[in-house]
Amino acid sequence: MPEDGMRKEKSVRESHDFEFSRGEGHIHILIVEDEKYIREMIAYNLVREMFYVTSVSTGESAISIARARLPNIILLDLMLPGIDGFEVCRRLKQDAVTAKIPIVIVSARTDPEDQKNGFRAGAAAYVTKPFRPRSLIDKVRKILDIDIPPVGSASIPPATSQDSCFCLAPGGSLPEWEDGLE
Repeated sequence: MPEDGMRKEKSVRESHDFEFSRGEGHIHILIVEDEKYIREMIAYNLVREMFYVTSVSTGESAISIARARLPNIILLDLMLPGIDGFEVCRRLKQDAVTAKIPIVIVSARTDPEDQKNGFRAGAAAYVTKPFRPRSLIDKVRKILDIDIPPVGSASIPPATSQDSCFCLAPGGSLPEWEDGLE
């Protein structure tokens, strides 16, 4: 990693993998979503709640980042380029390093058979799109059994335009993960 603590930017493909932070969050959430708008919307809402977020757009990246960073929970889309979400879930649950990380599938697939397949693959929960961000955040809190006061409570003020999410990249651009991790 460069001395200034920032990831080197690399232009390899159109998808953007990035990290968001608001303060020093202790709960790390990995978002795996290929649709940029949805990925950023989920990240924005989680960061407002003081979670530390890493976001990737492919199944391959998800597996690498999960092994390297060991997030507290993974939010996983099913329809991904390359390895689909079911396979990502299976691989993570079969790997001794990542097997205990709870996975929440967040998908537009509403067929009950897809939901059953998600649970068979090892998912802890299944959320269908469209969803309310508050519902997803509540589900994350419930699965992690954490009692973090919601934004707006006396201990965590609501985000303002100056302190909403920011990107850990020079110039405010979205960095891409390099092929290898530290």
